[in-house]
Amino acid sequence: MIVLMVAVVFSIDVANMQLTRMELRTAVDAAARAGAESLSREQDPALALARAQEGAGLNKIGQDGFTLPASDVTFGRVDVTSSGVSTYQAGVNPPNALRIVTGGSVSDLQESNGEVIGSLKRFVFKGFPLA
Repeated sequence: MIVLMVAVVFSIDVANMQLTRMELRTAVDAAARAGAESLSREQDPALALARAQEGAGLNKIGQDGFTLPASDVTFGRVDVTSSGVSTYQAGVNPPNALRIVTGGSVSDLQESNGEVIGSLKRFVFKGFPLA
């Protein structure tokens, strides 16, 4: 019986991790689209960053809102080589593209008191202390 309960808890946790991953990917995609559209129209990286952050903020990760840090967004240029390969170069002006790299490890997820939120605690045992 204990083995069955452990298997159920583990499967629920894995499903929640996959859901969170999908929600994060959706939020980052929305941010990238909003930022790229703004950059294309306005040619203003500051405005594009603001639009990307707004686009990300419209999404939730788990039960929480998503905040896109400015440090996760880089601006640069995408150029197509003669062989048809697109290459991105960060920091090249004037920018015609943006890249968002976010995520990290579980150790990057922290509660306001600095406690690391492990996936089991966050999704399965939320509200129950884990020693």
